[in-house]
Amino acid sequence: KYTSIGRNFRRISINHPTEGVTTHPCWFNPSFGWTDKDFRKRQHLSMGNDVWIGDNVTITPNCHDIGNGAIIAAGAVVTKDIPSYEVWGGVPARFIKKRFDDETAAKLEESKWWDLDEETLKKHTDDFSNPEQFLKNINGNE
Repeated sequence: KYTSIGRNFRRISINHPTEGVTTHPCWFNPSFGWTDKDFRKRQHLSMGNDVWIGDNVTITPNCHDIGNGAIIAAGAVVTKDIPSYEVWGGVPARFIKKRFDDETAAKLEESKWWDLDEETLKKHTDDFSNPEQFLKNINGNE
């Protein structure tokens, strides 16, 4: 929910094997006619809520999880999991910064605000620029 994905996003879910004689697909891709079945295992990607993925991002099979509130900068090549509320970028992608202090990030995670109905969220639009105020108000401490 509330995830934004830029243009030219690529998720690579499977790699060429590197332990064999060759990395050429003739020995694992049935379309070459050398084998009947592709033995490689596709990797699953779990993506949290409120994720922003910039344009031209590639996510490789070694990345299995992108946490809630994560940001991936345009052009990044993601080769590992990205924790919640962290900003990553580059080739290969690396940690740039945390979006919030640990306490605020934990409270946002716990709030699961993305599960609130749209009408409730609309009432708090003015608070979106102030996470502390937003959390206070959605928890009924207005």
